[in-house]
Amino acid sequence: MEREAAASPVRLERAARQLGMQAMLPGQIDPLKVAMETAKNKMAAPQTQSAMKIQAKSKPDKQTPEPKKRH
Repeated sequence: MEREAAASPVRLERAARQLGMQAMLPGQIDPLKVAMETAKNKMAAPQTQSAMKIQAKSKPDKQTPEPKKRH
């Protein structure tokens, strides 16, 4: 009976919290999925940065004002 009481989920959770442990987050449950998403984001990031550089180069740095018309 003592072993059952010592291993009860409530008592184990209380002991874990006293040690500073916390409940797992959903992303920690499937680490492979998290790793795959991170890798996918890293691969997409350079393409996005390249596209931003191309757009920045195609835009003029300063817009020249239109000449004023005389009436």
